[in-house]
Amino acid sequence: MKAGLFFLILICAVFETSWTLAACTSPTAAEGVRNYFSDDKKYKLCARDVWNDFVTTGTLTSCSKEAEIEYDPAQTAFKYCNGSNWVRILDVDAGLGSACSVQGRQEYNATTKELLYCDGTNWRTMASAFCPTGYIRVPGDVTFGTSNFCVAKYEMKNVSGVATSVPAGTPWGSITRNGARTQCANLGTGYRLISNAEWMTIARNIELDARNWSGGSVGSGAVNRGNTENGGLQAASANDNQSCLGTGQTCDLSTWNRLRRTHWLSNNRVIWDLSGNIREMIYDDFSSLGTSPTFVSGVDVWVEHSTLSATNRTLLSPSSSSRNAAEGMGRAQGQSASAVLVERGGAQNFWDSAGIYTVLISGDATGSNFYLIGFRCTYTP
Repeated sequence: MKAGLFFLILICAVFETSWTLAACTSPTAAEGVRNYFSDDKKYKLCARDVWNDFVTTGTLTSCSKEAEIEYDPAQTAFKYCNGSNWVRILDVDAGLGSACSVQGRQEYNATTKELLYCDGTNWRTMASAFCPTGYIRVPGDVTFGTSNFCVAKYEMKNVSGVATSVPAGTPWGSITRNGARTQCANLGTGYRLISNAEWMTIARNIELDARNWSGGSVGSGAVNRGNTENGGLQAASANDNQSCLGTGQTCDLSTWNRLRRTHWLSNNRVIWDLSGNIREMIYDDFSSLGTSPTFVSGVDVWVEHSTLSATNRTLLSPSSSSRNAAEGMGRAQGQSASAVLVERGGAQNFWDSAGIYTVLISGDATGSNFYLIGFRCTYTP
């Protein structure tokens, strides 16, 4: 049973001057309303016609007044009572907000579909529907010429012929690159097959987040590489803490394992299987990447990223020229100068050649439809 505690958040005209408030159901509410769900013991935000979870990060001290919510200056964040403990609400898009001054103030941004709060210095995001269901927000990176965009949280699944980002089911393979382009475009305006620049934006973000490194700091140990040791194609989980699902290992978001299938982004979002499980085609043709010299290693010949030219490392490789497969970065393989298809991330049988920067250049755009090659879509609002 839902507690039915509704709060209409201030919707500020500086964000958008005219729009139609969309409604959620079960329970019915207007866009911008937050509600406490007693069954789940969670707060959710009504946006894009659905209830969106507030992201949380652990419990604090004990409490008893369920659904009470308040700003905690010591945490520089909001917290709510689940009936037993205060739960800290995580800033899901950390560092993306503009300046503000009134600590604890909340506003709903009807343009970006986000519930914001002021920490006294910057606006931060406590709940977000910036991206469609199944997609997560990625901070843009000037290095790769990207602005904020959305990426499928999971590898695409074939759900009644529609490319869908859901945890259930094995990834959609046996599709050509051009077929994958079409499937993403068919989702509507703003959708497309992930580009190399978008892939590099995500990989670089992962590389520079200490939570993805075995040693707990960037450059210490290795970044996890996911389902890469002949684990077969695996479904994901709606529970991000089941991060080693299907690998025979045990881990979660805070317990590192080389086969952990999830990676943190700097905005506290989590992405599945960017390294491992199924190889992922990107939008770009090999010839359009601008490699110099043209990268050719030979069929089944993997090379370390450190051996690539400076130009090619900028296009394909980690931020440091000394980071290679031993650090979970993956390897590179260019099968021929006439190849068209570019794949990233590695597969379930790539072992330590898989990684967030793995690149395999092979085949052609229309005829390569191997069952171990899949894809992932992006969305730009």
